[in-house]
Amino acid sequence: TNFGHWQFWLFMYLSLAVSTHMELSLPDLKQMWGGLLFIMILIFLFNVIYLLFFSSYNNILFKGIMLTAYLNQILILGLFFSLINFLLSWIVTIIYGVIVLRKFPNPVIRS
Repeated sequence: TNFGHWQFWLFMYLSLAVSTHMELSLPDLKQMWGGLLFIMILIFLFNVIYLLFFSSYNNILFKGIMLTAYLNQILILGLFFSLINFLLSWIVTIIYGVIVLRKFPNPVIRS
């Protein structure tokens, strides 16, 4: 597994640091509705076909719960890396402000 290698954690940190600062533009938000509708129709058709041909509700429910648990783990990991990114940036900003600017940086008051 990659969890024991420092290169994996560096990659995870850098990729999440970049992805947390990405922002969608207004044209991106306007264009997303067609794709979102298409994905929702595909999911609906998949569910209808599954319910017509397979009568086991417990099986799909269990798989959905497992998928949700995995998604929660990924989101919590992303939150953890975002928190680390924030704390490192804050510490570097404080050190820079104290050493170079000779004052404690205040994020509210801009000078």
